[in-house]
Amino acid sequence: MSEESRAPGRPKDEELQARRCEEILAAATSAFARHGYHQTDVQLIAYKLGIGKGTIYRYFSTKQKLFLAAVERGLDQLSEYTCGLLEQEKPVMERMRDACFGYFDFFDQNPDIAELLIQERAEFCERGKSLFFDHESRDHDHWDQLMDELEQEGRLRSPADREKMHRAVENMVYGIVFTSRFSPHYASFREQAADIFDIICYGTLKQNQEN
Repeated sequence: MSEESRAPGRPKDEELQARRCEEILAAATSAFARHGYHQTDVQLIAYKLGIGKGTIYRYFSTKQKLFLAAVERGLDQLSEYTCGLLEQEKPVMERMRDACFGYFDFFDQNPDIAELLIQERAEFCERGKSLFFDHESRDHDHWDQLMDELEQEGRLRSPADREKMHRAVENMVYGIVFTSRFSPHYASFREQAADIFDIICYGTLKQNQEN
């Protein structure tokens, strides 16, 4: 039998699979954020989607893999959003400011993802480095480009400052995601963005005129 006359097998609908996967992760994000990792049953997520629990397990073989995939999805969305702001055709300081504000705007608009980051560290601390820092490492090229431009414009105190600044910013924004969820003096992420940008770029101390 020739290849032309052979009946083809049923092709996989990759677009449908991707859409189903996105629906599952969106529902899982909402459920985990609302009920917590241990209190969330996969059946609950399946019920919300009107599908069988087995369908979810065909995409994610365990609840842990489902949870971590939901965290990854949120961080991918964050990276896509902030990297897009850094790639704008604007002066470097404007792009840096937009990215700082956009970063915190993202968590204001997606509080469930902030909640999942907190749960990830609480439930899976034995895994070592948070998924947050894995994603920050992957986005390092955008940071390097930004620092290259600042260095070319003579805005950095020294080339060594770029890594110091990267670590400080990375730790600062990660910490704010946590403290903002628990602080009795909670302010929106957007309200904190201006303070963070000001401190990162301009510091807090006046320069000694004699030095």
